[in-house]
Parts: sequence; C-alpha cells; structure tokens
Amino acid sequence: MSFKKAAKLLATTSLLAASPVVAQQLDAPKRTNAKPAVDEIVVTATRSETTLQKTPMALNVYSGQDLLEQNVTTLQSLQAIDPSINITQAGTTPYVAIRGIQSTNTTEVGNPSVSIARDGFFTSRTLSLGMSFYDLDRIEVLKGPQGTLFGRSSTGGLVNIITAKPRIGEVSGYANAVVGNYSLFGGEGAVNVPIGDKIAVRLSGFGRRRDGYRKITGTNFVQRSEDDKSYSGRAQILVRPFENFDILVRYQKDHSGGVGPVEQAAPFGVIYNLDPNNFSGTVPSSADLDVERVTWVGNLSDLPGDGTLTYTGGTELFKADIVTDGTVPGGTTVNLTRSETIRTVNHELRYAAKPTDALSLQFGVYYFRERNDPLVAKVVLPFGAQTFNYDVVSTSKAIFGQASYNLTPEFKVTVGARKTWDSVTRTGSNTGFTGVTTVANAVPNKSDKFTYRFGLDWEVNPTSLIYAKFDTGYKPGGFSTDVANPNNSFGPETVQSFELGSKNRFLDNRLTVNANVFYQVLDGFQARLQSGATVNAGKTKTYGFEFSTSARVAELTKIDFSGTYLHGRFGDNVVPFLNGTDGTVDVSGKRLANAPSWVLVGAIEQGFDIGVGLVTARVDGKYSSPVQYANIGNPDTTGPAYAIGNASLRFESADKIWNFQIFVRNFTNEKVFARATRQRVGSAFLNTFMFQAPRTFGAQFGVRF
Repeated sequence: MSFKKAAKLLATTSLLAASPVVAQQLDAPKRTNAKPAVDEIVVTATRSETTLQKTPMALNVYSGQDLLEQNVTTLQSLQAIDPSINITQAGTTPYVAIRGIQSTNTTEVGNPSVSIARDGFFTSRTLSLGMSFYDLDRIEVLKGPQGTLFGRSSTGGLVNIITAKPRIGEVSGYANAVVGNYSLFGGEGAVNVPIGDKIAVRLSGFGRRRDGYRKITGTNFVQRSEDDKSYSGRAQILVRPFENFDILVRYQKDHSGGVGPVEQAAPFGVIYNLDPNNFSGTVPSSADLDVERVTWVGNLSDLPGDGTLTYTGGTELFKADIVTDGTVPGGTTVNLTRSETIRTVNHELRYAAKPTDALSLQFGVYYFRERNDPLVAKVVLPFGAQTFNYDVVSTSKAIFGQASYNLTPEFKVTVGARKTWDSVTRTGSNTGFTGVTTVANAVPNKSDKFTYRFGLDWEVNPTSLIYAKFDTGYKPGGFSTDVANPNNSFGPETVQSFELGSKNRFLDNRLTVNANVFYQVLDGFQARLQSGATVNAGKTKTYGFEFSTSARVAELTKIDFSGTYLHGRFGDNVVPFLNGTDGTVDVSGKRLANAPSWVLVGAIEQGFDIGVGLVTARVDGKYSSPVQYANIGNPDTTGPAYAIGNASLRFESADKIWNFQIFVRNFTNEKVFARATRQRVGSAFLNTFMFQAPRTFGAQFGVRF
C-alpha cells in the first residue's frame, strides 16, 4: 500500500469514525457499570499532564502494573508487546529503532537516535537500562522526532521510563517474587511511608539471578552466556513544606555482572540452520557494571500567569569493566579488555503556565554533560595489539519553548522551537597494530541546530480527535575510531517528519481506535562501518501507518490489537558499505536495517469471577515480517519472519491484596534473531548472529498493602 493510499484511507476512516451519525449507529445500549476498554491514562508526553486520548501524537503507554503482570522486566522484552520498537544487540549494548531510525554507534562517542529518559534524566549509554524496570508508574513510547521538548538525540523517538513516586499521607507497598526455568529467581518490591503530613519516603529494589540461555563450547571452556546477576535499590524522599512548593530527591544504585550475549559464528551464506542453544561461536564477554544516580525535581507553583517553575537535575556515575578472552572459529585467539568511567550531568529549568481555555505555554533551558574519563581498551590478536586511551567530553546546551492556542473551542494550533549547541572533544591516543601511536585530535567537533514543530488539532467531538503535525529532529556529530583513520569524525544527522492521526472512542468508551500515517526523511545518516568508522552515509526515507485498537467486548473480556506497516529505504548516492570481505556494496534503495515491513501485536484476556477472587487467562503474541539486521542488505544477514506467543494464568484475591501467576513466554520456542552481521575476525570472514530469549516459564507471587 502506498503512502498516499494509506493517508487517504486514514483521513476517510477518521472522518467517518468521528461522525456523530456513524457513532450513534455503532453505539450499543449504555450500561452504567460497564468497564472502559482502556482507562483514562494520564501521560506527560507534552511535558504537561494530558490524557492519552487527548494527546496529539503517536505514543504507546504501559502501566507499571501491566508490565509486571506481563513479565516485561527489560528494554529488550518491551519490544515483545510494542509493535513500534525494534531492538538490536550490539555486543553487550542494545540499541533501539523506532520507525526505522536507529543508531549503530553505541561507543563512547556515539549517540542514540531513540533517547531514553529515566524520570527526566538522559544518558547516552544503554548498558544499564535493564536495571530501571521496577517499581514503575508507567513507560511512555513516543514515536517520531521529539526535537522541541526533548530535543537532543531523539530523531527516532523517546522511551520515557517513569518510576512510582512517594505519596504523602499513605502507607503502602508491594512485594513480588518470581521463579522459573534456567534457575531463575528474583523479586522486587517497594514500601511507601509518610513522615507527618509534609514528607514521604519510598524505598524500592529488585534482584534477579538466572543461568545463561546459551551453552558455549570453546578451546578451554564450557559455560553459558546471557546469564543475569543484577540488583538495584532506589530511595526517594518527597518534601512538600508549602502547598505551592515540593522537591523530590531520588538515589539509585545498580550492579550487574555475569556473562554477556555471545555471537554464533558461521560461514557466509549460513543463517537458518543455526542452533541458538549450543554455541561454538565467538567468545562471550564478562561484564561488571556499577551505576550510582542522584536526581532531583523541584516545583514552585502559583507564579505569575498561574505558572509553575520546575528544576530537574541529576548526576550519574557509571563504571564498566568488560573482558573477552578465547578462541574463535578458525583458531584465532582474541583478548579484549575495556574499562570506562562515565560521569553524566543533567540540568533543566522550565516554566509552564497553567493551560487555559485559549492558551498553554512552556519554555526553558537545558544542559547536558558527559565525561568518559578515562576509556581504556586493548585488543590483542595473534598478529598484534591495538590500545586506546581516551578522555571524551560531550556537552549540549539548549533553549526551547512551545505554545498552543485555541483558534476555536474545537481547533488548536501548536508551535514549538528549540536551539541546541553541541560539542564533543576527544583527547588521548591510539596505538595501532603496527605499533604506531596516533594522538587524538583535540579540536572539538561542534554543531548547532534549530529544530521546530507545528501542529493542528481538531476535537471533532468529546471522544474523537484528529491531528496533523510536522516535526524536525537533530542528532550531533562526533568521533569514531577507525584503524586506518584514528581521528575519523562525522557530522550531525537531521530528520523531517509529517504525521496525520486520529484518536477515537466508541460504544460508551468500551472501544478505542487510534491510527496514524507518517512520512520521514533523514539526512546525514550516521552509519558505523565494519572498519569501526562512523560516516554520514546519506539520506533515508520511511513512511507507513500505525494503528491500535482495544475493546472491552464483555465485562471480563478484553481484546487488544495493534500494528505497524513501515516502508524504510536508503536514498540514492549512499556511501558504499563494506560487504564483510574486502569489497563494498551499494545500498542505495535497499531496505533499512531493523525496519520490518509489518509488525502485529495482539492479546486477549478473559476473566472468571470465582467469588474469592478473579482468575484471568491471557494469551498474547507478536508477528514480524523478515528483518534486515545489517545495512549491507545481504540475504544471509536477514532474519526470517517470526511469530512468538506468550500465555499466563493469574489469580487475584477479592480484596486485591495478594496474587499468584503462572506464565510462559515464547511458548513455541521460536528462534528469533537479535543481530546478524558480517565481520572479519582475525583472518576469517564470518557471519555472526545473536538471538532473542528462548522459551521461558515460571511462576510469580505478589502481595500489596
């Protein structure tokens, strides 16, 4: 289906769906005790509180309770329930794609294309994200560039992780324990304690241990990879000394260890007959990660214009030690050690006037600083060694503002703008395999960009909204380490995006139907080549449509169905990529990596009231068309289409105090790739592959008070 046809279909469907006559024909007899298909979810995607159905943009929202019940405990497992997210594993680091826009440079000088925010705190490194998926209020997945309110490095979108906050005047909490195959044992919990009527403290934490999914055999070892040995603790204090002032301080400490993901190696042309459970591939890496983060948010309200001044800040100390040591197929020995210490600082000061019937306004300033001090890495191969010793400092400064004005009670126009200044400086040295030492260029790589948005919303009736918006986004340039060109630098990438969407509720709010079409052009695509260099490869173009439906077909029966169609291609005259050997391949016009044409997600829940409690059976699944994992577009780096299914049976007591659940994920044990690429390992040219999780099952018990 072409983009024009999809747009015409959406516009026609939206107008018909919004028509009161059609709505009346669809409407069933109203029941005062009917449960809505989807609760009125409050989101902060526009940096102010709005309901999901009144927010004029494409986004998906998942409550912390729903994620806990569906055993979504990592960023990778989120893609199993969200059709807009595709995640590729790059060694121990995941990188995220939304609508075909992604970053493949996850090193100390790369930036993500999909930003990850944890309670408003941004980091460029995604290694420790799996230790933030506990005691959550919700997760918001914003699609498309967020170049105004969230700004830097959000050309593809934003994953906004929002934890549960302390509650003044309330004693509450929960505990949840889980056991499963692969010797899984873990749990999480939280307790909320008030101190008087002006202070509240919330303590939460989680721990998880699991054996690895893959059995690995090498020259001198037999072990399992992708195990999990992690824990985290979070302490929060909320102080509200006056009605118009409050401050919230959070402290979180994380640790993760064990053996990371491993790549299965195979000759060129081999992909479908691999065994994802027994590896004789490239050697695994052991990783120790330690993170400490302090963040704070202060709000002062009742200011002129009935506005609120919000100061958000924080600092994070991230330490990583990664070791790879072993023999790869072909007999080549590889030893890699990597150590880095990253200090990240965020500051934002924002003023938001209280929205009126006619106007809403917000503006602010933002500051980001990341220092990798130092990065020390060494690669030892039979023919020599290469060492890196770098200090890298990245800064970003921005001013931004956005205003919405009601032209009429039904029509609203929104304009927003952001000016960003970025700089990255790298000092230190690189000693190559030949023994020649190159001193890094200390001249900063600087860039700045003006990004903006324009939107128009039409509230057709209280339950139907049609919107159109145009956004621009930007990601700064930086450096990368190429053996042949140690001072390789690259410029920024920019994106322009158009979106037309509609959000609707019918049948006394028991049926929700949302849909949108989009068209995006990205210029200066930052592609990481096999040599290690990152270059601005050229343009990419993506278009498609997304939809989501949720229906409460009976009091205890709910059906959800959503999907994404994506047409993502490189433009013309794209920089040739290495094809995994010594040659190159022209990727102009080829499919983008990590951008499947179709992704469909569905779920059905059926409840049974048995008097003493509620039993809920749930089955959900995901289908994806073939996925190209490498930019070169070869058939042997393309994963086949797949479908995975999950099931659970949950009991919750009538007083909602305790619950018990049994679950199975990927119950058909489908072999799903997480990475497929060509690379040179020593003197051998190989395909290497990673896989998503196999079938897992277990039980969890929870209690709330």
